[in-house]
Amino acid sequence: MSIGGSRGGADLFCDVCTQDPTYGWGLHASAGLRLAPSLLLGVETVGWFDVFGEADRTVRSTTVLLRSYAFGRTRPFLQGGAGVARYRVSDGNAGFRTQSPALTVGIGHDWRIGSATVTPHLDAIVSVGGELQSARTDNAIDPNARLALIRTGFALSWFR
Repeated sequence: MSIGGSRGGADLFCDVCTQDPTYGWGLHASAGLRLAPSLLLGVETVGWFDVFGEADRTVRSTTVLLRSYAFGRTRPFLQGGAGVARYRVSDGNAGFRTQSPALTVGIGHDWRIGSATVTPHLDAIVSVGGELQSARTDNAIDPNARLALIRTGFALSWFR
């Protein structure tokens, strides 16, 4: 199990999108099980928020992850997975949203401190296409909107 915070930038790519990447804070939690000494399978939920600018932007993602400690007894890891990502933006007058399949890839390192583990990480969540819709009318605006979120952060993890 782990819980943590992060800072990252998100961008929405589509034919009608004109915004630059925005930066915000996030929270994440995960739980899983050990398949082998160097292989973990788990589920991670990520929430990212940029709510201090002219528009509120949020990203939510739920992903099934596979984490590999491929370097033996040291604790760096590689992880990847697939799931669903949701992006929403609202400026009070208009709002847009998209939901689509997403891929996640990341690296990190576990440092044991007492009974817990501190885990700094860097990862990316990239959607593989989705329909951008008006939040008010559900009308399609763009049939191929893609989201990218790159974040870095820390987690407290507990292993058994």
